[in-house]
Amino acid sequence: MKNLVYAGVIIVCLALAVFLIFFRGDRDSGIESLSNEEQVLVLCADCEASYEMGKREYYTQLREKAQQVVNPMLTPLLTCRECAKDKVTEAIKCEKCGHIFPKGIVPHDHADRCPKCKFSKIEAVRKERQAR
Repeated sequence: MKNLVYAGVIIVCLALAVFLIFFRGDRDSGIESLSNEEQVLVLCADCEASYEMGKREYYTQLREKAQQVVNPMLTPLLTCRECAKDKVTEAIKCEKCGHIFPKGIVPHDHADRCPKCKFSKIEAVRKERQAR
């Protein structure tokens, strides 16, 4: 009897998996579902140019560059539209002092920690939640 129950559960799970894989509809997923109206701030480590680019464009370029990268553990650098060097990475503008810096520049810390004034919005929000 237990074997029949297990077999039934397995069949139901397999049927559900097949349904989800083949009949999930025409919903967009992945990079194609992103909008270029949403912007990503980027910074060139060489010429220090900073500019915004559409989110879809940013991740499309990342995907293309990732296919050329030898080490898959590293995020590829994009080509700067100002100096044409592969030195562009995602950046953050500090809400406190306005400094623009590469995301995650401070090792072993919040990705938005400003190297200039040491402010982190993530940390500030967490402290505010804990205070409640």
